[in-house]
Amino acid sequence: AFEDVMRPTVQALQKRAEIGVVPPNWQPDEHATLRSDAQSQRLMKELHAWLVREVRTRKTKIYLDEYGLTVYDAIAHAIQEFIRAEEGGQLTPAMLVKVQFFRSDLLRQAFIVMRLVQFYSGERPVAGNLRSAISLEETLLALRRVARQWHQHFALYRRLEGVQNALVLPRAPGGDARPVAQVLEVAMLTYVEADAHMTVMMLRRKFRNRRHAAFNANSHAAGGHTLSERIVMAFNHLVEAGLLRALTPQEADELDDDSMQNIQFSRDQTVYVKTPASGHSDDATARRLRLGVSVEAFPP
Repeated sequence: AFEDVMRPTVQALQKRAEIGVVPPNWQPDEHATLRSDAQSQRLMKELHAWLVREVRTRKTKIYLDEYGLTVYDAIAHAIQEFIRAEEGGQLTPAMLVKVQFFRSDLLRQAFIVMRLVQFYSGERPVAGNLRSAISLEETLLALRRVARQWHQHFALYRRLEGVQNALVLPRAPGGDARPVAQVLEVAMLTYVEADAHMTVMMLRRKFRNRRHAAFNANSHAAGGHTLSERIVMAFNHLVEAGLLRALTPQEADELDDDSMQNIQFSRDQTVYVKTPASGHSDDATARRLRLGVSVEAFPP
C-alpha cells in the first residue's frame, strides 16, 4: 500500500508520505495525541553510526549466493532480451541508458538491502564478522527497489520531454527559422485553446519563461520592446488580419467569474478571441497558412 501511494506518475509522486521506523517491541502511548518520532530518530542515528563504525572501516568482497546469482542471471537475460526486442524501441535514449546500467544499480541496491537486514534483524555484527553473501530474498527486494527507481526516472524523463516539447515553437514552412515578430503570433494561435479568451496579462504569464528572443524582456532581436508591448503589437496584427477580434466592453462585462479568473482579467485590458474558421476571408486564410497554423486551432 505504501509503494502504491508513492508510485510516481508523469506529473509527480501521488502523495508526499512519511514512514516511521521503530524497534519491534515499541508501543505507542495510548494517551498521546501525536506519535513521537524520537524512537525513529534514535534508530536511524544508530544505523548510521553502525555503518560508519563497522561497515566503512573494513573492505569486504560482496557476492550473491547461489540462489541470488540464479535470479540475477535471469534478470540480466530478460532485460537484454527486452532491449533487443521491438519493445525496446519505445525507450527514449535517456531511458535506455538507465536500463543498461541495471547491473550496477541492482548490485548497489542489493548491498544496501543486505546491510539494512543485518542491522534491523538484530545481527549488527562487528567489522570482522560482516556477512558477504547476498541472499535470494535480498536480491528480489533489490530488484523491487531498482524497478521503483526506474519508475521515478522514466516519469521525470517524460515530464522533461513534455516541457521541452512545449518550449519548442513550430518552424516556418520549409524549415526556416521564423522572424521574431511572427514567433509570438504563432504561439498565440497555437498554444491557446480555440475558444479561449486572451488578454495581455494572461499571455505574458503564459509565455514569459519561453526560450526564444520573442519572449525575452527587452530583447534586442525583438526591437527592445517589453513582452507586454510585443503582445499588444501581435494582437493588433492578428486583428487586422482577421484571425482575432476584440470583445466589446458589453461582451467583456458579460463574462462569468470563472472566465475572468482564467484569463487573469482586469477591467483596463481588452479581451480577444479567435475568429471562427468558417468566417475567415481569403486574406485571413492566406495569413494563417503563411504562419503555418492549423485550422483546428480556431473554432469551427
